[in-house]
Amino acid sequence: RGEVYMSVATFEKLVAEQENNGEKPFKNPRNAAAGSLRQKDSKITAKRNLDIFVFNIQAMEGYAVTTHVQSLDYLTELGFPTAFYHSYTDIDDVLDEIDRIDKHRGELPCDIDGAVVKLNNLADRELLGSTAKYPRWAEAYKYPPEERRPSCSISRSMSAGQARSRLSVSSSLFYLPERPYPARRSIMRISSVNSA
Repeated sequence: RGEVYMSVATFEKLVAEQENNGEKPFKNPRNAAAGSLRQKDSKITAKRNLDIFVFNIQAMEGYAVTTHVQSLDYLTELGFPTAFYHSYTDIDDVLDEIDRIDKHRGELPCDIDGAVVKLNNLADRELLGSTAKYPRWAEAYKYPPEERRPSCSISRSMSAGQARSRLSVSSSLFYLPERPYPARRSIMRISSVNSA
């Protein structure tokens, strides 16, 4: 799995071109990327200079990994662009990373509006499972558009079993931002999310 996005620089060039041609410009890079992918003429899509990053391997044969970080490292070795990520064992470090990403997100080449924390150990993910709509082993945090603080409260307490699993923290455009993740969950996950 991955996400296609448009960098801020590419977006600004596209908007200037649209305005020069008397066209209605896209409102933001995310809409521009989505609109570019929906083009019936693939030549227009090809001209839009879209980028991608891969954030998950759905199935794999002939190579085994036991952690999410191993899978991202493997994707990087294969030449795929991946989300930037870190792995932590301490929940305070995870919370500090959420804050760090928030403070520096304006320096990224693309817009993000959140971070996703995930359990790194794939076996622990299987044990936790998912609800009908969401995995229990991941949590997304949305950053407010004006204030630079996470919009939900984050519990600093984890069970012993959760603490044994290393937490994988990655940041990029990942997980659907319109997906409402409840703040009350105690299981942590991190990766950045596209701006809406």
